[in-house]
Amino acid sequence: MKITIEELLSRQKSLDKVLSTDLPFKLSYRLTKIAVAIIAESKHIQKTRNDIIKRIGEKQDNGGHKLVLEKQKSLFAEEWNKFAEEEIDLKIDKIPYECLEKGFNKDEEKSVKLSAYDLADLAIFIADPEKEPKKPKKK
Repeated sequence: MKITIEELLSRQKSLDKVLSTDLPFKLSYRLTKIAVAIIAESKHIQKTRNDIIKRIGEKQDNGGHKLVLEKQKSLFAEEWNKFAEEEIDLKIDKIPYECLEKGFNKDEEKSVKLSAYDLADLAIFIADPEKEPKKPKKK
């Protein structure tokens, strides 16, 4: 799946919301596989962010680096925005739509509450039943 770094980071909150919910095994397993791929990619993204700050920022007494001057902050924003536009290829399988239909608990107290925005964020990880090839039914 091709996705920009910015798109990936913007979907993190919605994915975290679903991952923190008790779900049936099959759906949890598929979501965990997606989360593992995203976490691995997020580590690389965070390292790159830290490298940019280290290169542009000022060294602090604690050994870290910090963006102090407005010029440094502006340079960081420019580099970060350019970096965030980069497209990455996540090696994940989309979740079949029927897995979601069966996966969310009908019990109101235990079901995950997703807003339309959350669902829109997560749509990229869900196989569209209209676009996916139909599998023949088993006899």
